[in-house]
Amino acid sequence: MNLWKLKYNTTRVKLIKTLQYLKYRIKTFLGFKTVGFEEPMSLVAFNILKKHDLSKFTMSIANYPKSLEAYDLEKEHATALRINGEDCLTIHLSPKEKQVKLTIGKNIRGYISNESQLAIENKMMQHVSKNEILSGLEIGLKKIKQCIVD
Repeated sequence: MNLWKLKYNTTRVKLIKTLQYLKYRIKTFLGFKTVGFEEPMSLVAFNILKKHDLSKFTMSIANYPKSLEAYDLEKEHATALRINGEDCLTIHLSPKEKQVKLTIGKNIRGYISNESQLAIENKMMQHVSKNEILSGLEIGLKKIKQCIVD
């Protein structure tokens, strides 16, 4: 690929991500619903993930087209691309089915109990069930970050 074309496409994607994130922030500030998880919204989701980054551990978002019951979430978590699955938390999301589940690595389990995990999932589900997927992700990530003290 041409170097100039590569730079153009990289800049274009960064601009789209920035504009979509700004649009999301304005909508949430004004109280409008945030809907969907399409191409630009997935970029916003990863921007939200970066904003709530953890220093000791990693987090990832996995998007599924079907119901989460159709997948072995523990296996999906273990085989995802990362250095150490025990130091990672994965948010499994099925926007079409309005489902959210967390898979927590063994080293993070000391910070997030089963009760906390259920509370976070329920809080996220309140928004995801209304198709406010990005708001649900952001609230869930805030709650996760509150549980894991650096």
